[in-house]
Order: sequence, then C-alpha cells, then structure tokens
Amino acid sequence: MADKKTSEKYIAPPKYEFTDPKDIEGGCKCEENKDRSNWYKCAGDGCAKAGGACRLVEQAPGDPQLRLFTQKKDGDEKKPDDSDTFWQRAPGWQLFCVCLKYTGKEPTDDDKKKWPKLPKWDPPEGFKGVGRLCGSPVYAGGKWRCNGNDCYLVGIEKEGDTKLHKLGDPGHGVHEKDVKPYSGIFCIHLDP
Repeated sequence: MADKKTSEKYIAPPKYEFTDPKDIEGGCKCEENKDRSNWYKCAGDGCAKAGGACRLVEQAPGDPQLRLFTQKKDGDEKKPDDSDTFWQRAPGWQLFCVCLKYTGKEPTDDDKKKWPKLPKWDPPEGFKGVGRLCGSPVYAGGKWRCNGNDCYLVGIEKEGDTKLHKLGDPGHGVHEKDVKPYSGIFCIHLDP
C-alpha cells in the first residue's frame, strides 16, 4: 500500500485548504480515460461528505506547492474536476487528485510557517538568482516551451538535485530529444 499524502509534504493551492491534512487525497482518485490517452478526471465520493471537492492538481519536480490544473469560473471553485481533461506530462511532473475546500483566503504567515520546506534552487550558469515557478511546460509541435515573456525552461538531472540547467529562453521551444537527459523540467523566473 502506498503512503498517504499528507500536508506535512504538500502545500494546498492558494485560496484552498485540504479537508483532511492527514490524508489530502481524501478518497479522491485520478483516473485516466482508457479510450483517450492523456485525458484524466477525478473520481470518489467521500470528499463531498467532508465539505470539499476532488480537484486535479499538478506538482513540479521537488516542489511541495500543488497547483490547480483546471481553473474554474468564479462561483465554480467548489465543483469537482469530474470531466475528462487533457494533460501532457512534462518530465518529473505528477498529476493527482486531492480533496480541497475552497476558502477564498490567501494563506497567513502562520499557515506558511507550517509548510514543508520549499526547494532552494541553484541558478544555471550565467544567472545570479532564481525566482518563482511560472508553471508547467507546454508541449506542442514536438517541442517543450514556457508561456510568459520572462519564463525560462530549466531542467534537473536527477530527482533531488538543486542545480538548474537552462534548456530554453522565454518563448523558445526545445525539442523532445534535448530534454530526455533530464529527470524533471519546469518553467521558472531567472535573474540575469
């Protein structure tokens, strides 16, 4: 049996909280459509009883901060992700379902003190510092790229590494074969 995912290892997306910090999946399961590759949805009914909704989240390599994969219109934040949604897995990224309760509130400083430690990334050669993640890379036309004018595509060689390697400039695509040597890739702000 796999270990339960807990709030000791993961941070809920902004404006949400886990319904059960000791079991953040809370009965939610991520299901892949057997007829359509790369299409996923959440299933499970125990979450609604706990006052939450099963939501698709993605996790960047080495980062405990979970990001909602699907964005909802105002007023729909409490609805589950129970419709098939396309997701192209970037190397090192994970997609799973968690039971979340919408609060509408940003985390407080006290909340942040309880969070698991965020990774301390070492900048790639030629850069002075590392900013926040921009999100997951997008795959199109046989290339991985980052959305945003100041988001760089970077990679780590193996899980647990903190040294980043610049793979692509903002807006420029990188061929699939050029990211294969890396166990994880993501988009991040870098200080020149």
